[in-house]
Amino acid sequence: MSSRIGIAALLLLFSLGQALAAPPTRTVTDMAGRQVRVPSEIRRVVTAGGTPAINAFLVALGRADLIVNGLPQPMRGRWKLQQLFVPAANGPVVSGMGPSWTPDLEALRTLPHDLVLVDNEQTARMLERRGFTTFCLLWKGPDSVLETMRVLGELLNRRKQADAYERYYRKNLERVRAEVGALPVEQRPRALFCRLEPLSLPMVSTARMLIERSGGRYGAVGTLPADHAAITLETLLVWNPDLLFVWSPEDVTRAYTDQRFASLRAVKQRRVFAMPMGLHPWSNYTPEQAPGILWMAKMLYPDRFNQLSPSDETMAFYRQFCSKQLSNQQVSTILLGR
Repeated sequence: MSSRIGIAALLLLFSLGQALAAPPTRTVTDMAGRQVRVPSEIRRVVTAGGTPAINAFLVALGRADLIVNGLPQPMRGRWKLQQLFVPAANGPVVSGMGPSWTPDLEALRTLPHDLVLVDNEQTARMLERRGFTTFCLLWKGPDSVLETMRVLGELLNRRKQADAYERYYRKNLERVRAEVGALPVEQRPRALFCRLEPLSLPMVSTARMLIERSGGRYGAVGTLPADHAAITLETLLVWNPDLLFVWSPEDVTRAYTDQRFASLRAVKQRRVFAMPMGLHPWSNYTPEQAPGILWMAKMLYPDRFNQLSPSDETMAFYRQFCSKQLSNQQVSTILLGR
């Protein structure tokens, strides 16, 4: 009898010891509605899906130090600003390139981390089944950037930073509304975000939202998919937008030198602009949407926003939300989309 009591006491002490040794946890809800049990203090994060975009959110929340993985190798050229802001940007690669961002399970298993961040529910559930603690972020609506900042602010205990970002974002929207909100729709310039090689409309829903929030009118007509639409030259010539926002500086050169585009109003009026490129292209779901709205408003209405300096706004944004004082040359490179 006494031996059984002794064994029971030992088992109880062992269980108590395990409970005391286990780090405290909490349950959080991700953007797919999944309940995820995470450490109370998250110290190491893997960004395994939508890597550069998720990195940008962590940078804007002041937690780039949590990231332990690097960018896929092909992204270490144009995404060079990541190497300035993310200490681990050249570290181990844990997934393929987008849009699938296929996780490298062996790399994930060998890289110590507390949490895996991904950008779609299917990947989150697949990793969950394999024992990884995975948190899903979703970018499917006009306010996804604000929602992502709020959700990650709660997850990483950076609520004040997320709140400050939302105030800044909404202040920029109000600044545009105050200047052009009363302008009738038919008087607003028509604009498109295009890739000229291959000819397509990337990120249709995001581009439409950015153009409209910046005071413009989306220049495509008809039913388009939300993410990507291949178009013909004839269609582009019929739409004939007042401005073209394009994927890269190479597309700007292409617009002005390829005779196929010579009759476009945007080309004739020299109103073709590469989207800025910072931690991520400003055309995508990234915290850089906030200064992007002001930049786009300036391109749409240079006279109405003649007092607005994109360089000053850009420098102030990265100083406030990314804790970096950029040089004039760095800001110029961002705004030229290089």
